[in-house]
Amino acid sequence: MVIIAEKKIVIGYNNHTVQSDKIRNSVWLESNTQILKVVEIDKYCIICNGSNFKKSIPSNVMAGGIPARIIKNINE
Repeated sequence: MVIIAEKKIVIGYNNHTVQSDKIRNSVWLESNTQILKVVEIDKYCIICNGSNFKKSIPSNVMAGGIPARIIKNINE
């Protein structure tokens, strides 16, 4: 399950969209997040509000910022 916040989430660029398999299960996307076409977000991630992703994110992390970076590892 992917949880997406109420406000806009920009995925891709110039009307190109990200394939659904690029965002894995159990991901929480906050509002105003921008994800470029080449980025993959792995399982069990929390993506902070207003983040801008240019690089892929591994599993079990909280990530955010402009550009986005790993803020904290999340233990299961």
